[in-house]
Amino acid sequence: MITLIVPANYQISLIQQVLTDELGTAKNIKSKANRDSVIDAIKSVQEKLKTFKNNAPENGLCIFCGKTETENGNTKMINYQIIPAKPVYKKLYMCDDHFHLDIISDIYRQTEMFGFIIVDGGGSLYALVSDNNITVKFSFEVDLPKKHNKGGQSAVRFERLRQESITNYIRKACEYANNIFIDSETNLVNVKGIIIAGSAEMKNHFMTSNILDPRIKTKICGVFDVQYGGRAGLNSAIDQSKDLLKDLGLIKEKNIISEFFDHLNKDTGKYIFGINETINQLIAGTVEKLILYQDLKIIRCEADEIITYTDCDINQNINQILLTDWIIEHYREFSTKLYLISDQTQEGMQFIKGFGGLAAILRYKIDDMIYDNDDNNDAYL
Repeated sequence: MITLIVPANYQISLIQQVLTDELGTAKNIKSKANRDSVIDAIKSVQEKLKTFKNNAPENGLCIFCGKTETENGNTKMINYQIIPAKPVYKKLYMCDDHFHLDIISDIYRQTEMFGFIIVDGGGSLYALVSDNNITVKFSFEVDLPKKHNKGGQSAVRFERLRQESITNYIRKACEYANNIFIDSETNLVNVKGIIIAGSAEMKNHFMTSNILDPRIKTKICGVFDVQYGGRAGLNSAIDQSKDLLKDLGLIKEKNIISEFFDHLNKDTGKYIFGINETINQLIAGTVEKLILYQDLKIIRCEADEIITYTDCDINQNINQILLTDWIIEHYREFSTKLYLISDQTQEGMQFIKGFGGLAAILRYKIDDMIYDNDDNNDAYL
């Protein structure tokens, strides 16, 4: 398997020379099968490069090439060419038993990322929220003394000890924030913006602390009050940050699922769910917005029919396609919009558990829709 990464605007002639040298080396491989596979793959890559004149595209070029075994025991050459969405500046040639995807994965890693810090009297939580992912980086709990409700000298001493505990807690919370949100290599904040949420007293102590790095303070783009700490507080903060995060996939996910639930609650008749029912309406052209769980594991079992989807035996000698792959490949043919959702939000989990991960909002209300919901043909997760 050959992995070739060509940097942005790099001279193709230099890469061709590398491949020519590798071709000479490949002729010394002892195993005839391995030797032939490597030589064929290198020649295939060379042919692919001939389609480029002098330099690689302005974002660079990635080629993945090698032989694979087909279902009937034969072999075929696969050759994938990718022009990255963002410039790649690293050069790589690898001939191995697998493709090397680290560089291309880094390119496609979500850069529109926001940091969330939840600070209240019970502890702190730090999370990264990107296009369709929520990652809790760290959290810790704290047991602070409560306010003393009695007077006298003991109350003064107690309040002093309480303030010392709060000071130590805020210092710790700020240090964790500095370590999580400032990149150790670049010394820059590693997120587009930071949202602070929590109880009024604690989050104010946190934001005004001298321990909190000034670079983080300049990235604060939202401050919200939340009633809870931990993951519940994080979910509440994300909901309140919709205007700030409106371009992120997670917010779009929340919005489309809320729209579907709204149709369901109002019983508008402009909705459908269930694997067979939804696919039938998609093919009929009535689906305006198709909502699909991105990791739905359903297999198409019929060679020529698109009406029965089950968790069938993958060893059956039939034309089998992952349902998600089929939908992604064909949904445009039915003039519908596709919304891929994750299990990272409460709404997403509710949709997956309640509706099997596939549903749709229809263009118009369809009368006399009769479905047999007792045939047990729908296999969800």
